[in-house]
Amino acid sequence: MVKKAIIFLMIISIFALPSFAASVGDTVSVGGMAFGIKFYTEGVLVCGVSDVDTDEGNISPGTIAGLKKGDIITKMDDTVITEVKDILKILKKSESKPINICFQRENKSKSTTVTPVRSASEGGYKLGLWLKDGTAGIGTVTYIEDNGDFAGLGHGVCDAESGELLKLRKGKVTDVTVTGIKLSSQGDPGCLQGLFTNETGFVFSNTVQGVFGKLEAHPDTNMKALIASADETKEGPATILCTLDDNIICQYDIDIEKINHNDSNTKNFIIKVTDEDLIEKTGGIVQGMSGSPIIQNGKLVGAVTHVLVDDPTKGYGIFIENMLNAA
Repeated sequence: MVKKAIIFLMIISIFALPSFAASVGDTVSVGGMAFGIKFYTEGVLVCGVSDVDTDEGNISPGTIAGLKKGDIITKMDDTVITEVKDILKILKKSESKPINICFQRENKSKSTTVTPVRSASEGGYKLGLWLKDGTAGIGTVTYIEDNGDFAGLGHGVCDAESGELLKLRKGKVTDVTVTGIKLSSQGDPGCLQGLFTNETGFVFSNTVQGVFGKLEAHPDTNMKALIASADETKEGPATILCTLDDNIICQYDIDIEKINHNDSNTKNFIIKVTDEDLIEKTGGIVQGMSGSPIIQNGKLVGAVTHVLVDDPTKGYGIFIENMLNAA
């Protein structure tokens, strides 16, 4: 089986505000390169609630205040909260004084009062909350426009615990050197492993159908394709483009097996990897391949979004038209 390796060159583009003018029938640069994403949330996410060991016994101020996993803290007293360190500064000043908290729960604004308690073992004042203000991971670029606007992942960045779409405050894009692959197997989706290197752009939108942003110095894959409509996607042979640990974009054979035109989100059709080289290297579809462009009859028809855990040689794809609608 002959593989088409596409080595990409870095070219500098002029920075411009995002426009996303691409539509069905337009020609875009096909992606396939791995990219890193550093994602900073709007507010601080509560990942869990726990007890604090005090001299009076274990106490959970977060639970007493009614906070729970999935809440997003946006304000404490008069301070707007954007990072975990904002909360730590307030705790240090407040000590055991009650703090008014504004937070988001299921897209609704709520408020409560929490009283920090002193940890007997650590000495500092605690809320009994596990918090985070960002996440990072590896995905694949789906397409790039001439002005550097790009789309990737084919699905949104979600909280691993709650599955909720994370609200984006800011996002940075980096180059990635893929250093290894954890193979997929039944019950374990596997993943690409890599190192983040230079920052090359930013993400300005996180949607159910993918992430969208701009690459200040975007890679030219030397491969362009027309954007197909959803109706042009057919059951049968196709290819995907992705970057593995050789750090070269390659095409691999798949079959589009079952199409669902009624799904407007990320699971529009089932794909099956038929390429023995890809199966040998990855076990099928692994995390990090999300966003890999799908080419059929010379057109860009969609992107890889999910792996089927029970059979990692199969997964879901999204119509490229759905990604354009989100963009």
